[in-house]
Amino acid sequence: MLDIKLDMMATMIPPQPFTEVTENMFHWHFNTNVLGAVLTNQEAVKSFAEKGGVIINVGSVVIHNAAAGGSIYAASKSAVASLTSTLSRELGPKKIRVNLVNPGATETEGIHNTGIVMGTGFEEQIKATSSLGRMGQPQDIASVITFLASDEAYWVTGASIDVSGGFRH
Repeated sequence: MLDIKLDMMATMIPPQPFTEVTENMFHWHFNTNVLGAVLTNQEAVKSFAEKGGVIINVGSVVIHNAAAGGSIYAASKSAVASLTSTLSRELGPKKIRVNLVNPGATETEGIHNTGIVMGTGFEEQIKATSSLGRMGQPQDIASVITFLASDEAYWVTGASIDVSGGFRH
């Protein structure tokens, strides 16, 4: 049996102008981010016992303020946000809480794999747009996820929580 399901799917590619987005790129983003969330959430619901469970989907702050070149990624994460909101209402009667965590720019292996180098203009831009003046670290996101997965968050469902150091665009 399963108690908690965490969806950490994300596509990481350098920004792509909208006019250059291909059908394959579109499907790659939506299959990974949206269809992946749909299928894994369905399996989680089947695995939860009668006592319910917790689903935590991971979106992105780009659902509020996407940068140029990120239209399809932002659209796919917006779909995950909508899915989360709807599932919180649909699954609440089954004692299943569903929440969304929206990280801001976070230094992860995924960021490094896109070719973004820390200590460059990218990192400086992130620091300049963060109220806390730094790039996020995985622990920043993990602590919020840990709270949402805990019994202390029993009354929290349908929430969309930005964990971005006060990111503003």
